[in-house]
Amino acid sequence: QASADPVQDKTQGQSVLEQALQEVIGRLCDKGEGSKQVTAREVLAGVEDVVLLHVESPESFFVMRTRDWKMADMMRMQMKRKWMEGGWGKVKVDDIAVLKDDDATEYHRVKVITIESDLAWVTYIDQGNNSQVPLTSLVCMSENLSTLPPMAHHCTLAGVSSEHEWNEEAARGVRLFSGKDVCKATVVGSRDCMGKNIMIVMFSKEEDQTDISLLDFLVFRALASREGQDLEGSSLPISFRSFLYLPLDRTVQEHLVKVVHVDTPDQMYINLVGENHSYIKYMENMMEEMQEEYSRHEADDQ
Repeated sequence: QASADPVQDKTQGQSVLEQALQEVIGRLCDKGEGSKQVTAREVLAGVEDVVLLHVESPESFFVMRTRDWKMADMMRMQMKRKWMEGGWGKVKVDDIAVLKDDDATEYHRVKVITIESDLAWVTYIDQGNNSQVPLTSLVCMSENLSTLPPMAHHCTLAGVSSEHEWNEEAARGVRLFSGKDVCKATVVGSRDCMGKNIMIVMFSKEEDQTDISLLDFLVFRALASREGQDLEGSSLPISFRSFLYLPLDRTVQEHLVKVVHVDTPDQMYINLVGENHSYIKYMENMMEEMQEEYSRHEADDQ
């Protein structure tokens, strides 16, 4: 028989949520048995479906596995409950805290880095970025939530040539490529950076059943270069042609196409149109960007 007491119903719901959260924590602890914590390398390996969280450069960006979404939602509900219990502003440096964002529905796990008067600099554990926030927006977090490993995984793009200082255009290019789409991260190694483990990943996404590489995307736009290749070389026409080569999907029997050139009736050239004319739009955008690139070089020569 269902309970008629709404308060009891709410308490029972919270108990179920806490139990589920405890089971997840227990599994993570078992996975890390013999070590002090579950490392990023243990939880991000092989090929993972991910979403982009925060970008500093092609050599430093953060992703979240799509299979962690459910866990993130559970954590958000627990963080809201903890924040509502009170204790606002009663945090100190190195504490793990709950941050209530300006958006009343958003709660984040953060680590307090410094405190200056009524403000605090924090690191978002599950996003990777830093920010200065009001001290009163923070509540010290429970041990259960604070001991969970970060949802944000620090990555660097495999095959990209290292730069001493990246400009904002390169970071914007990574964000433009990913958008809010689900992408694919293939872990090919790891490296240590100031005591932190960073995953080396190949990064791609699928459009019309074709994998598009982030590295190719950045190289085409002269926002990055491959290892052993400088930025000047990356903007040559051959890069355009290699980037625009899209393998034909042979899993279907028919394709919608556009005839672009005819030599003889038995020899012609076509472009794929794609779903919602996506290939045509793709090609038109690439042609416009190539024209802009060549026009810029011509203007520089003059």
